[in-house]
Amino acid sequence: MQLIAHRGIWNKKVKDNSYEALKSGLLSNKYIGIECDIRTTLDKKFIIYHNTLYKGNLVRNINYKDMKDIILLEDLLKIKTDKILLLEIKEREIDKNKLLKLLNKYKRNYYIMSFNNNIIFEIRKLNNKYKYGVLNYVLNSKSDYDLDFICLLDGIANDYIINNFEKKTPSDIVCETTTLKCGQEVNVYTIESVHDLTQFIGFGKYINNKQHNVLLRGQTQLYDGALIPSLYRGRTRLDSITQKYDKKMNDIRKNVKSFTQYERIILEPLLQHYGIKTPFIDLVDNVWVALWFALHQAKCKTINSHEYIYYYDNDREYSYILLVATDAVTLCGDKSGVYEGAETKLVDLRKALPSYFLRPHAQHAYMLRKTESYPEDYSDLIIGIAKIPTALGLKWLGQNDFLTVSSLFPAAYFDSGYAVLLKQYPEEKQGTVNQYGSIQIITD
Repeated sequence: MQLIAHRGIWNKKVKDNSYEALKSGLLSNKYIGIECDIRTTLDKKFIIYHNTLYKGNLVRNINYKDMKDIILLEDLLKIKTDKILLLEIKEREIDKNKLLKLLNKYKRNYYIMSFNNNIIFEIRKLNNKYKYGVLNYVLNSKSDYDLDFICLLDGIANDYIINNFEKKTPSDIVCETTTLKCGQEVNVYTIESVHDLTQFIGFGKYINNKQHNVLLRGQTQLYDGALIPSLYRGRTRLDSITQKYDKKMNDIRKNVKSFTQYERIILEPLLQHYGIKTPFIDLVDNVWVALWFALHQAKCKTINSHEYIYYYDNDREYSYILLVATDAVTLCGDKSGVYEGAETKLVDLRKALPSYFLRPHAQHAYMLRKTESYPEDYSDLIIGIAKIPTALGLKWLGQNDFLTVSSLFPAAYFDSGYAVLLKQYPEEKQGTVNQYGSIQIITD
């Protein structure tokens, strides 16, 4: 077995991704190379740093001189070695030409990788003399990646994706595959009984119980395998919209009295749940709520910067419940309901918000975001899909007062938090509402 030192050799006294940790990994006979994470600062310096945030601020918004104990990529490249330098690119918008120019300056044994397949394909077009690969949660695809290597996350490869569920029940379950936007394939199971649906969700949760939370998302269709947060749908300049969005969020927290009490990690999920576009995606932990959203489509009419939403039965033959896995299992400091992992953050709105914000409590709501700067797609977190005949699903729901528009989206008369948002959220000028959304008005 040959070993790569992940972020160098580090411990309680030596920080990961530090110069000491990385140099120790290169000098050790135990390892054939080292792995490290590459990000860009505000003043366009390439640094070795894993997290999106530095002391609460986005790395890309900080000048390098204002960062302590963070090394430049070039400091690592100056170390003479023929060992593997496994460089993980953490940012979608990194300046690829500038990065390659720096790498070419030093003749090293480069292996370049990213969770984002497109980054790798784009940079390889510019320079194909290095080794290129992708990080993946599971090698579960028949696709020909045409790459030099694929990195799998240890402990995830065997359990992450739901396989062979069709053999777990006495029912005749049809299993298909679909290719997600991230490039990996995932199984789609046609579910025709409530028992099978319950077991399917339970199976996904159980096989991932050591390293992941598994939550649900109901959708009327699969959207070509993409799972894109509302802020980035239909957008190409993710850096530009994110900068504008960041300013807007900071202004809201500073200038709207009702919101100053909430940290951004809680405020953003709160606002999205009532209609504002953010980098988060909506999830639930209740099969019947997920099924309701799978079986109902939304139509929107914008009038004077307000979005009026009407829900009606899905008119497609099939509806879908996605199982989404997150590594956010550790409580984030003293923030109630906020969990974090290496790649994602998860907010349980029922724990993070008081109950007078009635809607998230009615929906058993969670919000998830990746830790990367511009999380344009979450499809790599999908571990399995239930495909449900729409007519059958509507029969299962029947007539239930808990599963109606008026119960899942309580009126402002009952939802006091909703009333506050309608009154105090800063309204956009007419015509700009679609940029960040609005506090929606749900009509029955």
